[in-house]
Amino acid sequence: MFDLIDNIETILPVYLLVFVRLTTMMIIMPIFSHALINNRFRSLIAFSFALIIGSSLSNSTDLNINSIWEFALLVITESLLGFILGFGTKIVFEAFSVAGSMIGLQMGIAYANIIDPTTRQQVPIVSQFLMLLAILFLFATDGHLFLIETMVRHFEIIPLGLNQLSDQTGQAIISGGSMMFLKGLQFAAPAMIMLLLIDTGIGFMARVMPQMNIFFVALPIKIGVGIIMLIFSVNIFQSMFDVIFNDLTIITNELISSFRI
Repeated sequence: MFDLIDNIETILPVYLLVFVRLTTMMIIMPIFSHALINNRFRSLIAFSFALIIGSSLSNSTDLNINSIWEFALLVITESLLGFILGFGTKIVFEAFSVAGSMIGLQMGIAYANIIDPTTRQQVPIVSQFLMLLAILFLFATDGHLFLIETMVRHFEIIPLGLNQLSDQTGQAIISGGSMMFLKGLQFAAPAMIMLLLIDTGIGFMARVMPQMNIFFVALPIKIGVGIIMLIFSVNIFQSMFDVIFNDLTIITNELISSFRI
């Protein structure tokens, strides 16, 4: 008891910095950033993890904080690190949002937007459907356990107060962004090709039968074919999700390794 009081100046900053890093990660990380998880519950989760992780780091971490300004700089650094790690896990799931935007554009319902509870912004309805499906698959494949393990185990590689940005960090983020568009295009390709063929057939019908109101016929056909293609896409969603989940682990490990000194 008295030892805790005597060492409170060295123990308390460790717990606070762990809490700051975990909180900023949860603000962006999938599942934890969902609007249904309010800020109080999110803070409670981060506080619980901070108590567990901080107890193992308090004896082995020496921050050497001499002023409040040094501590404020550490808080900013840990916040930036948490945002980067959370962004690394979030960017992979944006591939489904990109795929939904491409499919919705070809279906003619690109302006049919709804509010995304995660980002609190308007997104195409197809993108929201694919994102919810991806979250369901994440729980089904125990992917949420990987996110929790990432939040806990990365402190072994990135100690408090000793992290730094490097060229590898930027390269990992850029490769994740390029992978996001590539996987989104690959997932949306079957539906886009089918809808392109439908557009070609509709254009041929418009030339053969000019008296037909092509705009009245084209939109229901494209929406119907698009929905059918989405139903068939669910069958290949599992194999596609396995590939994207593998990319999630690779990008997350690259980001964590890029902070290692």
